[in-house]
Amino acid sequence: MLSHALDDDDPWLGTIAKFPTVLHARASLVYDVTNETLQKTLIHCLLQLKQSIRPIELSLSDNAGYLDGTVSFRVGVGSNDGFDILDASEEDRFLRRILAHGVFQTLDLSFDLKYKVKSSRRHRVARDRYLTRLTFQTSRAELLVHHLKGLKRIDPGEMVRLLLEITNAELTSKGYGEIAIEESRTN
Repeated sequence: MLSHALDDDDPWLGTIAKFPTVLHARASLVYDVTNETLQKTLIHCLLQLKQSIRPIELSLSDNAGYLDGTVSFRVGVGSNDGFDILDASEEDRFLRRILAHGVFQTLDLSFDLKYKVKSSRRHRVARDRYLTRLTFQTSRAELLVHHLKGLKRIDPGEMVRLLLEITNAELTSKGYGEIAIEESRTN
């Protein structure tokens, strides 16, 4: 389902044909930057997220309490019936598409979260998979989150906060204002 296409004129770049209707989180976002600036910043931040490993406490069924662990991310950009894995060439393709055709009205992303336990014993930890959809208007966006599979070791609302945290850090480092949450719900 994850592919790596190279065609910049792909009309489906950024979106999938069938986004799930069951939502596990929703956030209305407001901001003072252009959609172009936001989208370029977001895709750059997601590439950085893909290359990072974050600490997390994990609970496992065969252990009492929590164990120290890590979570890593694989990010995909929507492309009709699947997702293209985000890497440097996909980021370049995404940026060229914005320059040639303007901003995306809708942007679908996938997040595969892989967990590892820091322990001398070997533990297998299930992965999580989230799908997100961003729909853009002038100075505002709607962020929809669907948990596709896994145990929700990271809550859908936490996924919203993580995306805002990394994007806001990059925006402020460039001298822009932060994205604010106007309204947020989790199910």
